[in-house]
Amino acid sequence: MSGRRIGQLLGCTLPALHAPQTAYAAAVAPLTLQLWHECLNHRALDAVEHAVHHVEGLTIESKAHPEHHCPACAAGKQHRDPFPASSSRASRPLELVHTDLSGACVPGPGGVVYRLTITDDLTRWRWLKLLTNKHEETILEAFKEYKAMAEGPAPSMQTSDHLG
Repeated sequence: MSGRRIGQLLGCTLPALHAPQTAYAAAVAPLTLQLWHECLNHRALDAVEHAVHHVEGLTIESKAHPEHHCPACAAGKQHRDPFPASSSRASRPLELVHTDLSGACVPGPGGVVYRLTITDDLTRWRWLKLLTNKHEETILEAFKEYKAMAEGPAPSMQTSDHLG
């Protein structure tokens, strides 16, 4: 192998590798029903067994039906209110507002990545602001914009049928 030396580095061109047209997978762990359940997005065990009979290459080494205990499935079936129910409500607009900042998986037009939703507790009026980042200053500016709009004259509404 020859190459050109650049300082302490030796640069060289490697010959191209030719890969076969068929890809092979090597399994270190035994292919169990539990493993396929996890790999197939936690599908029901009956659905996984059904797939074994209809999908070429999908095999299970042990046909025994294990005592199924999947922590991820158990957690997904648990239901709980995130906060206790409140009996008190705001008595005037802007006394209490609820906010939610959520992010998208991929950036939207203009680099929009986050959605800030603000809901007034009394009027239930909702406001949405699309954000490119979630810096504290950006969120504060968005809230100031909401507050100025909410304290100003009532916004006019127009419906899609142009009657409003």
